[in-house]
Amino acid sequence: MSQLPSILNRLESRLQTLVEGSLGRLFPAYDLRQALAHHLVTAMQGELRLDTREPLSEENLISPDQFTIFLPSEQADIALDRQDLVKELARGLQRAAQASRIRFLNPPTVRILPSPENELEKIQVVAQFSLVDLTSTSTLAQAAVTPLAVEVPAAFLIVDGVRTFHVTEALVNIGRQEDNHLVIDDPRVSRHHAQLRFTQGRFMLFDLGSTGGTFINAVQITRHLLVSGDVISLGGVPLIFGLEPGKVAHQTQSLGIP
Repeated sequence: MSQLPSILNRLESRLQTLVEGSLGRLFPAYDLRQALAHHLVTAMQGELRLDTREPLSEENLISPDQFTIFLPSEQADIALDRQDLVKELARGLQRAAQASRIRFLNPPTVRILPSPENELEKIQVVAQFSLVDLTSTSTLAQAAVTPLAVEVPAAFLIVDGVRTFHVTEALVNIGRQEDNHLVIDDPRVSRHHAQLRFTQGRFMLFDLGSTGGTFINAVQITRHLLVSGDVISLGGVPLIFGLEPGKVAHQTQSLGIP
């Protein structure tokens, strides 16, 4: 789909106008306002799908509808006091996407969470689909984009001490629901519990607002930069993260908008 870069650039421009205008009070920090639109579009791009029931065109792009924005604690506290503006961001995101000919299967929602790991970048966005039937869709990377090659290190997760899940993709959703990449059939694990991402040369784990929480080495986290040997707990279910030195998974990752 050769029109994709143009579609996403138009979307980012519309979102930037929204953030700089009526939503400026939600993001008083200048650098956050400058970065938010780009991060939203990049997160959306990584999860875009095509409705295979329709002819291939720019009008059957389907976007994830749940967006979690991680901000420094002080900025997140502002958002917690302005839920009206958070809801307006979700409505604005829907309007901007529709104007750019991108569809949602459900009305988008936006959630803002604090990220106390100050050494990481100031803003991070995770996009995912809510509980919908995606059997008639295909990932955009497979159907519409020629992804650029990125070497993803060979990594693995030892689940509950009994099975090994090999990480072969740059994005891995983890949870109890069957549509996750790593399915853990345990009532302590939320339906969509956590997400593992390989970004900027490192693996990062995000909690997706789970009920039982996500812990790394017995410390609860919202997001965390992983190192080999880290002990993860998803609501009490133990996992161990590991890397295989010198090996790559030979996968590809669609890069964000330049």
